[in-house]
Amino acid sequence: MGYSKASLPPGAVHAILVATAPDAAAQTADLLWRPVLGRPLIAWPLSALLQLDALESCFISFLPAHREDCRALVVDAPPGNGSLSGAYCRGERNWLSLLEMSGRIRDGWLVVVDATLPLVTTSALRAGLLAAERTGVAIAAEPVKETLKRVDGQVVVETLPREALRRLCPPIIFSRAAIWRVIEAYDPAGDVDANDLIALIRRADVPLTVFDANYPCVRVTSEHDLSIVESLLRRREMESSPL
Repeated sequence: MGYSKASLPPGAVHAILVATAPDAAAQTADLLWRPVLGRPLIAWPLSALLQLDALESCFISFLPAHREDCRALVVDAPPGNGSLSGAYCRGERNWLSLLEMSGRIRDGWLVVVDATLPLVTTSALRAGLLAAERTGVAIAAEPVKETLKRVDGQVVVETLPREALRRLCPPIIFSRAAIWRVIEAYDPAGDVDANDLIALIRRADVPLTVFDANYPCVRVTSEHDLSIVESLLRRREMESSPL
């Protein structure tokens, strides 16, 4: 399905490409800078972001060890509808602190993309913006393919219906108002982990809308994952190339 510029919700779009998520290992961050089909793996989700209509600013959050890699990426950023505004060395300890930094945006929407899911597409980002317009927050979801069981102790008591289950994964899109509701609702003395983004949203009583990811949600955390993603990207490039 295509999305025209006119169909997107009003307001500027701001984006953060997180390399990597605050709870990810440094080894995972290293994989994001490995060359895949002629450019760093992280350049693929960045390209999807830069093609997004109404994109006003885009930043990369990165680990200190990759400062020079990130500088090179900013210089060589692929062309698109928006521009890469810059990068900052990540100091965030958790998802809440990332949102607090993002709360500086004055209006519009924040698109948060986890670079460890490098197959995200511009179409998925547009679908997320449309979904977020309904409730203020939206996150991508894909059907659960595995058979899941509910257990009581060591006893299986129920097979959960897969049609009612979804696996949630970035991108996640916030309105500015929703960001501040999440930040203000957090209680450091409470029982919600500042690194559990879904729990933070629920604590703020912000309705969370899901939308179809419609892209292979393969997370890169190992060499094996990297080889799978490279194969899928190669196939995507071949399918999009003119005969």
